[in-house]
Amino acid sequence: MEEILPTPRLVTAQVYASINHAELGQLLRKNGHDAGQVDDDGRPAWRTLAAPRFTALPQSPLRSQPGEFESVFLYAYVFGTPAISSAVIRNLQWKTIFAHLIMHNSGHIAATHSIQLTGGVSERFVREQLRTWMQDLERVRHEVTRQLRKAAGSTLH
Repeated sequence: MEEILPTPRLVTAQVYASINHAELGQLLRKNGHDAGQVDDDGRPAWRTLAAPRFTALPQSPLRSQPGEFESVFLYAYVFGTPAISSAVIRNLQWKTIFAHLIMHNSGHIAATHSIQLTGGVSERFVREQLRTWMQDLERVRHEVTRQLRKAAGSTLH
């Protein structure tokens, strides 16, 4: 007996194989991130205006298409002491989904993530990447607050 399997439903969606600076700003705003243009060491980028603040930087320029980029680099800084930042990174090392956390010599935490567009990704994929990135940033902020309270409790009598 021959069985007919249902075919997957086809969906029409906007696909990004690359992105330019203006499209990145539109995409951020469309997904609820009010952002302003900034200069990031001579490169045009977008920085969100509301907490948790982060910067979105188009990267990996396409040689065949000037002004188009293959990926978007997201980063945010969280200020802290080396002891607080070490505890935050240690406690979150397996809990953040996308954010890569590193500590600078100053003790500040840098959270980073890249959204790769190579091969084409849907707008929904980018939206989900941004949503999960924001959840990770909230985890970092919450853990910093927790560590600050813990440190204050251990030094106050």
